[in-house]
Amino acid sequence: MWKSVDSTYLLGFLFYLLIPHTGVLSDAHECLRISLNANPVHLGSSLVATCKIINTSCLMGSIAHASEILWQHDNVYIDKTQYTIVEKTMSQVNISAFNQTVGNLSCQIPQGSEGILQNDVQIQAGFPPEKPTNLTCVTSWKEKISMTCSWDPGRDSYIRTTYTLRRIKNLGKCHNHEMDAKWNDCLSQDSHSCTVPRDKLRLFSTDDIFVLAKNELGSQVSDVLCLDAMDVVKLEQPVDPIIQGDPRSSNCLILRWRIRIKPHIQCQLQYREHSESAWRQILAFKELQKEERLCQLSPGTEYLIRMRCKLSGTTQYWSDWSTEYSGRTAESPPVGTPDVWWHFEGSAQDEKMHIRIFWKELKESEMNGRIQGYRVTYGCEPDANHPEVTLCNTTSLSCRISTPKGDGNICVRAYNTAGHSPAALLALPTLYQTDIAALHPHVNIIPITEHSLQINWTLLSIPVLGYIVEWCKMSEYSCEINWKKVSADSTSSVLQAPLTGPKVTASRIWKSKAEVIWEEIPINKRQGFIRNYTIFYSDKTGLVQHIVRNELEKRYVLTGLRAATDYEVTVMATTDAGGTNSSVLNLTTKKSDDENIVIIIAWLFLILLLLMSVLLLMYFLYKKMSTGQLWPKIPNPANSALASWSPGRQSQDWNSLEGAPDHVVSSVTLLQRDERQNTAFGAKSNPLLDDENVLNVDVNIKSTSGVATLHCCSEGHNYVVYMSYHNHSEEAQYATVLHSKGPPTLFLRSDSTQPLLHELTPSPKLYENPWFTTSATNDSESSQDISLSGVTVEEEEIWKTFPLLWGLVSEHKAD
Repeated sequence: MWKSVDSTYLLGFLFYLLIPHTGVLSDAHECLRISLNANPVHLGSSLVATCKIINTSCLMGSIAHASEILWQHDNVYIDKTQYTIVEKTMSQVNISAFNQTVGNLSCQIPQGSEGILQNDVQIQAGFPPEKPTNLTCVTSWKEKISMTCSWDPGRDSYIRTTYTLRRIKNLGKCHNHEMDAKWNDCLSQDSHSCTVPRDKLRLFSTDDIFVLAKNELGSQVSDVLCLDAMDVVKLEQPVDPIIQGDPRSSNCLILRWRIRIKPHIQCQLQYREHSESAWRQILAFKELQKEERLCQLSPGTEYLIRMRCKLSGTTQYWSDWSTEYSGRTAESPPVGTPDVWWHFEGSAQDEKMHIRIFWKELKESEMNGRIQGYRVTYGCEPDANHPEVTLCNTTSLSCRISTPKGDGNICVRAYNTAGHSPAALLALPTLYQTDIAALHPHVNIIPITEHSLQINWTLLSIPVLGYIVEWCKMSEYSCEINWKKVSADSTSSVLQAPLTGPKVTASRIWKSKAEVIWEEIPINKRQGFIRNYTIFYSDKTGLVQHIVRNELEKRYVLTGLRAATDYEVTVMATTDAGGTNSSVLNLTTKKSDDENIVIIIAWLFLILLLLMSVLLLMYFLYKKMSTGQLWPKIPNPANSALASWSPGRQSQDWNSLEGAPDHVVSSVTLLQRDERQNTAFGAKSNPLLDDENVLNVDVNIKSTSGVATLHCCSEGHNYVVYMSYHNHSEEAQYATVLHSKGPPTLFLRSDSTQPLLHELTPSPKLYENPWFTTSATNDSESSQDISLSGVTVEEEEIWKTFPLLWGLVSEHKAD
């Protein structure tokens, strides 16, 4: 699309690159303006853009012309042959085909050392939306019912395109609705589906539904779909079945499904044996009952079952298949007879015959359940004269027995929980026929693969019933004899071990045990029937232990392990031709079981809970006690006996009254002012201080509380003593009332540690006694003369704020 620019332009541009400049100016949009014929544009179509100088003051020099404008597309300069000068200040560029979904177009004017004056615009290109197709709707019938419609939006339009699902109510039949009917819109979030919630969904009536696709290049609508939401219901898949064997028939299973759907439904059921890969049959239930019976099954066989359902009627959607659930039919006695072989052990001169008997597992179809073990007996048809004697009862596939020489039969039976299989019979007299056993045909062995051998032999000259091929796989663990029966007309047999061993993993690990599980070997790699699995495990001491699992269950719990010990585990799968080991599994037992940790945590939690309960109990028990110790109760001075005492009465007045108190004089301890206040008041002339009738008070005696307790030696006089009002932690004497009889009554102030007044050195208030003074010299000169005569009316009001002192003043006046 782009052509090479001319040499003049290249030289000019090269000169521009070599001179120093500051870069692209950031305010170019105020100087240059780009206009497009379309944005977005159709992908692949032409594009016309113009760039106009709208502010010549931005440019350097006195002349601004459109010829100075250069065009770039994605930082690549466009050939000038595509430029057109529209006018003096406007340049135009023509792009014949814009083939990018997103591109950047810019126009610029070089500004010398000042940099480049540039403005740019982003261009988007795409397609108009295609017609949406394959519109389908499904009503999801769950706890929250909703309808989801989906469609194919077609090719990508590369630009923002909206998809709206539109619905309109029909009047009785499809495509029949009112002209001004309202459309119900659902805006898609992913361009190919939209979900209508239940509150906006209409059931049992038809709607016309279509999809509107729209972008800046055009719009399209899908075909109209007419449907009732109930016709496209898709039920939730069935869940939580209960599957168990029918106790009345070993060929049936009983299915119980938890039905959470109220409408009538019909269902389909599939089942297969656990060892099979294909589903064997589909059963249809027109009406699903709470209990269904599935019959014509094999006894003692595990089956996998799944089911799906749909609403009865016209609905066209089945639910998804349920999860596969398993169930096992009840067992019945095995129907197969074990294949048996034997070996003589010991000497022919022995009084008894020592025989090792081998047998093969029954085919899975003959077991009718899980084989619990094998019983070897002397006598096959017991009666009163010949009781059956059990010689061996084992889960392994061989047994050593000792029997008396003579006539008799040895029988081998397999058994499960339902009973015994038919007996495989060994007649003791036939075991002596060593002439046939001594005939050894010529044998030739040819390796076929690394996992198989071919055994060839010549036919015997005498008629035989068949051949027995024996072999032993040599290993460091053991050399177990393997054998197989071959028909009488066969001259070869292939011994094939499995191509690969099972894949082993550790499912759970404890302190003294570990559960190992292994995967089933694929059928194409088994090379025959898997007869058993042998689990070998050893620790660092090198002692190898093994467990033979004749059952085909692919898991086993190793017990008796040592804690915090490394073990190596190998599982060998064995067929008639031999066994193949799995890869080695390394596991380490735990130091302690998780159950123990949980128990310890539980005990710690209980202990902590008990401790917290005890602490809370102690807190509530000692709360009152500790409160009394740390925050003692402060007595209310209003409840003091002093509050009801009046010093204004003389002793004779009390004596004249019936039941009058016997006190005659009173002693009052007052709280002393600060020295600074006392000094101030001492400078003033106070009539009370000029009274000749003063009281001389001795203050040489100090109380233990630090407050002087002053006593007057003049009987019959009331006196006032001024003390420090600083508070103390101990009780301080507040007042003393002397009685004519008995000891004096002491009035004590509160033992609170809080100051009695708001401040230590307060300014005098109306209720404070302005005549509180004290000597500034020492404690020995604390006595003062106070005159209680000549109290003015104003002073009288002040004295009345102190009832105790006012009583003294009144008493003095009376004298």
